[in-house]
Amino acid sequence: MKYSFTKFDNKEYYKNSTTSEVKSLVYKIRNQASNSPFLNFDISELIFTHLPLTKMKYNEEELKETIFDATWYFRKGNEEKIFEIITEKLKASR
Repeated sequence: MKYSFTKFDNKEYYKNSTTSEVKSLVYKIRNQASNSPFLNFDISELIFTHLPLTKMKYNEEELKETIFDATWYFRKGNEEKIFEIITEKLKASR
């Protein structure tokens, strides 16, 4: 269940298929400074909000690939820290 972050650049997809919560997180991340202490948390929140990670079978490689795509897409964020945040959330939700 991989998500392509390039879909955020498709105006029709963004307008019709994306929830207001996802839209606001994308906007917030795009406008945050790269050194913001909240950036990694917000990117992990976006991944969680957009992908029902708690419902999907946890797959470390797929998760790492999704995080890589997100940090590449926004040109921001620390992959290791985002992975740690999401892993902690997954543990807490079980």
